[in-house]
Amino acid sequence: MAKRGNRKFGEVQERPHPKTKKRRYYPRYTLPGSGEFKARYTPGTGFETREAAEQWLLAEQRLWESHVAAGTQSEWVPPKQRLQATFRRSERDATTVRELCERWLTESTLKASSVSSTRNKLEYRVYSTSLASVRVVDVDRDTIKAWWAEVQERWPETGNSNAFAYRRLHTAFQWGMDETDLVPLNPVQIKGAGKIPRSANRDKPVISVEEAGVMIENSPANVRAGVALLLWCGLRLGELLELRRKDLVGLDGDGAVTVRVRRTAQRVQDPVTRKSRMVPFDTPKSAAGNRDVTVPAKVAQRLREHAETFMGDGADALVITTRTGSQMLDTTFRERFKLGKLAAGRKDVTPHDCRRFFGTQLVTNGVDLESARLLMGHENVTQLMEYQRAASGYGESAAAVLDRLAD
Repeated sequence: MAKRGNRKFGEVQERPHPKTKKRRYYPRYTLPGSGEFKARYTPGTGFETREAAEQWLLAEQRLWESHVAAGTQSEWVPPKQRLQATFRRSERDATTVRELCERWLTESTLKASSVSSTRNKLEYRVYSTSLASVRVVDVDRDTIKAWWAEVQERWPETGNSNAFAYRRLHTAFQWGMDETDLVPLNPVQIKGAGKIPRSANRDKPVISVEEAGVMIENSPANVRAGVALLLWCGLRLGELLELRRKDLVGLDGDGAVTVRVRRTAQRVQDPVTRKSRMVPFDTPKSAAGNRDVTVPAKVAQRLREHAETFMGDGADALVITTRTGSQMLDTTFRERFKLGKLAAGRKDVTPHDCRRFFGTQLVTNGVDLESARLLMGHENVTQLMEYQRAASGYGESAAAVLDRLAD
């Protein structure tokens, strides 16, 4: 039976520890004047000696009496809550920038594909810098300015990646401020740092219809249909490489073919073998990325011919594969894509420029912006306008319109 000692403030119970069976001393108390429903407060643990338990009670008594003397009883905090706050302060004081970013990536609602690409950018722009090991509580605006200067000095030619990493770091600190008590104020505040630099792609001529045809015809046979889908359906490369037979509605008939975009794939590196592989994700880049695109008749016929030669029979058979039938890496596809673009005299273009071609063809040939947005898989029209490129001869076209208005 537990032994109790009588005190003016609280009491100490002596009883065996439930696991070790050693005698332990457990102090507890109620506040004076608590009324009929008195809450008992404890330290949440036992002490090895009665003296230690008595000292804890004495400290609690003095704390309460100091609040009474100051008239601040409403500000008094129970001991367990004070202990939890101490733990939280300890966690906050020890958390580094890298640990904060990882918590944000694992606890936020980011898509798996976004987590992977974001971690990759942070790995090379944050985790590999001196900022990574700095405690979050020590980070201020001067710390961020020093990090940003380091990033620009080490990677002066990668403005897009630098700006992306800055924005993600800002978001991680904002999450820490909104969702935890790790960050009192967001110190990632450098005007203009998150703005994507003007890309040379904005001034790059859009692929012409004639160039598109040359690119398709001069691509290797096993990716020729894939290049056509990039150009005439506006697929992202990851979406194309994860496309399967079941996603080509109408392929086995002789009518229209509709591409159902429901997944994407991203290249990741195995941390053990260091080998790269494509990892599928259940949803494309955004919810708007889930879309159905009707394939032009000539591309549909090319797809049927491709299916007979290069695709397996099952519903999950990949549309684009290596010559051995395995899933193709995006880097491998880019190498195959190079043959077609060089034949067209467009060594400057990338697979993503095919989406710009598709978007421009839609908008400049009478498709309304909302329909074009849906076909491109964008969440808003503003995103579509980033892809739109003025077709050749836009100056003459604009002049003709103005002439008609002036008459």
